[in-house]
Amino acid sequence: MKQTILDWTAWWIASIVFATTIGISVSSATESFSAEQISLFEKCEKSPPATQIQACSAAIDSKLFQGPQLVGLHVNRANAYDANGDKDSALKDYNRAVELAPDNAGIYYNRGVLFVSQKDYDSALKDYDTAIRLNPGYVVALYNRGRIFEFKNDLARAQADFSEAIRLAPKAAIVYRERGAVYLRANQFQRAVDDENEAVKIEPAMAYAYYLRGIAFAKLGDSEKATSDTQKALQLDPKLLQLIKLNGQSLAPTPAR
Repeated sequence: MKQTILDWTAWWIASIVFATTIGISVSSATESFSAEQISLFEKCEKSPPATQIQACSAAIDSKLFQGPQLVGLHVNRANAYDANGDKDSALKDYNRAVELAPDNAGIYYNRGVLFVSQKDYDSALKDYDTAIRLNPGYVVALYNRGRIFEFKNDLARAQADFSEAIRLAPKAAIVYRERGAVYLRANQFQRAVDDENEAVKIEPAMAYAYYLRGIAFAKLGDSEKATSDTQKALQLDPKLLQLIKLNGQSLAPTPAR
């Protein structure tokens, strides 16, 4: 039995790559560092992942930092732990940062990204909810939350989050692409085409938008446009071939008129 667009769960989990986690810099943490503090903080902030954990730990252990300065150190160390694959230690630092700065939306966002990487989507949703409550204009948090709703097949909430993200960032091609995917799964094929049109208008090389639009065209009975989009998607990203075959899309040349 061939898989269809509704059976793309494995691909979706593999591609649930959210926006980069947020670090906190010297300039955003404080304007009154001593020379020693600046040196310690900059090493924590700018060291490569292999040595960043040690640098951040040295700064934290120095006891020279408090308030937003200390928050920044814990966030940067959490990011470093995450980059080095130590999810448990990263979570401990994010938790500590939340204790120190419970009204900082960015920390909840970062922790939400971590929870997603652990496939703990319920905890991620809670953190994205908090991030958006604290910062209603947090576009990447809206996008990430929408992706989780999409994964959970809560299409109405996914559509609502993507629509709000588009209102706030009308040039974000990836959000049009994902809302188009939601419309496709909801059998609203013309709306799917309209959103993928916007996505490729903004980013003409967005292969997956052509792939999705091709499916929508096929559902609308326009086989010529469906084939053309499928070929374009494959041209831009040959790795889509397996997914195209699973969904039974045509790669046959479009007949000349």
